[in-house]
Amino acid sequence: MTTLQSREDALLRRVKAVDWARLKFCFAATALCMLLAHGFAWFNLFPSHDGTIVVFDADVVMLQLGRWVELPYFRFLRGRVNNPWLNGAYTVFWTSLAMYLASSLLQLGRKATAAVCGVFSTAISVTLLYATYYDKTDVYTCAMFLAFLGVYAVRRCCRPWLGLLLCGGCLCLSMGLYQGYIEFAIGLLLLCMLRDCLTTDLPWKDYLRQGITAIVGLLLGSVLYAVSMKVALAYKHLELIDSYNGLQQMGRAGVADYLARLPGAYKQVFTTLLGYDVWNNRGMRLATAVCLLLGLACLVLALRKKPLRAAVQVVILL
Repeated sequence: MTTLQSREDALLRRVKAVDWARLKFCFAATALCMLLAHGFAWFNLFPSHDGTIVVFDADVVMLQLGRWVELPYFRFLRGRVNNPWLNGAYTVFWTSLAMYLASSLLQLGRKATAAVCGVFSTAISVTLLYATYYDKTDVYTCAMFLAFLGVYAVRRCCRPWLGLLLCGGCLCLSMGLYQGYIEFAIGLLLLCMLRDCLTTDLPWKDYLRQGITAIVGLLLGSVLYAVSMKVALAYKHLELIDSYNGLQQMGRAGVADYLARLPGAYKQVFTTLLGYDVWNNRGMRLATAVCLLLGLACLVLALRKKPLRAAVQVVILL
């Protein structure tokens, strides 16, 4: 009886620890933004590219691409039939949970949280998914949520070793859905450490410990993913596919090759943001430049310890 009571008390403490007001606000803001931006895809059928797939039956291909978690996701959670309204419901659900974790970790205010929900709900990546890959938008937003959950575990768990294990497991599942969403975990970890540097006065050893813990969590997730992927492929007697979006080609380049590509990667980012394109007209480029300058100005003000809280929130948003 004592053991049962202690477990109930522990469960109640965890439930009370949830910021229910923030969670409800994230759900409301995300649902509203997504409904306005993507409602056309939820309640109508506009087949395009992979959207013409009615029944998901690409098990072998997904395994060969290293996305083994998609198989149990479709089989046990969403189902194999592509229903746009159900896809939209799951997408709102995963995105809202991800926004709750991000806003909680970054300690954003109500207005900043609403802005984050709007930005993530209408981001170009989500918009493009609804234009051509909307049968998998919920899968990819679930991968984003798992990446954020891994960061939340390693940052908030009272037991460091448990936080690392949970982080590694979440990142493993996230990459098992889509490998590219590990970047969300990396970005959120960097933002959390940036916020700590700007708002708290800790010894340098604490900052170093946070950085090492983050790296260990990311490495553990990568190792778990690699092992689990190999196990899944061996169980099905398959090998990784050798195509443009497969993992085989990533292993062919050495460390020196990836380091040599870094300048080009950053150049591509600024070329995309500030360069001319069909959609990136003069007005868009001007707005982007203004946002970049505002972000830089807020960062300078924050470092000079001016209106710190507001400056940090603006920097995070931009």
